[in-house]
Amino acid sequence: MYGGPVQLSTGRAVAALVLSMLHILTILGTQYQAGTFRQLSFGFNDIVNYAIYLSPVAALWLLSFFGYAALALLGSPIVVFFVLRMLHVLEFYRHGYNSMAVQKGDSLAFFHILFFMLVLFGLALMMVLGLIALLNWYQTAVFRRGRQAAADRCQARQHE
Repeated sequence: MYGGPVQLSTGRAVAALVLSMLHILTILGTQYQAGTFRQLSFGFNDIVNYAIYLSPVAALWLLSFFGYAALALLGSPIVVFFVLRMLHVLEFYRHGYNSMAVQKGDSLAFFHILFFMLVLFGLALMMVLGLIALLNWYQTAVFRRGRQAAADRCQARQHE
């Protein structure tokens, strides 16, 4: 029988918090370098984009219940993207060279968006599997309740 995740330990919570902050700093660095940092808006398209951008944060907190290996699986690309983006931002800040000045951004932005899409796919898959587990649990509970009710009726008939 599947026991599932039990508790969130302090170490995993701290690791998830640190990785979440690194990811948010990566997003802010990208916005700064792209020149859209001061143009933050909250229309429907922007909210969808922010949900896509912040999907790894939700996945981090969800995976933190499953152990350090799950955090490391998602945390390693976050750390790599953070280091690379901060190098690009430092290059932009110190030398004025903006790799995001092209129409679609730099190659790091492309891989970052690809990473977001993979994380969203993983979140969707986890939600579907959770829904299947919930439906299975409900069906089992209804079946047991029905079987118990039938046994109670049978036992009541025997006592009459």
